[in-house]
Amino acid sequence: DANGGSRICAHKLAGAAGIYDFVPVSEAASAVEQAVIDRQAGAGNPEAIQTTLRDLLTSIEQSR
Repeated sequence: DANGGSRICAHKLAGAAGIYDFVPVSEAASAVEQAVIDRQAGAGNPEAIQTTLRDLLTSIEQSR
């Protein structure tokens, strides 16, 4: 499912960014992963996923 794929992608990005010392990207990707997990559990909302994705994109842009 799309949310499962999003969670896995965010998890992998968080790990890879952490390995290469892109801490803000790693933290933002972890937030995306958690938002997806929360949504899958029925606790989160789609807006939280959108917000964390925007934050992740901003972190990536700022790390260039």
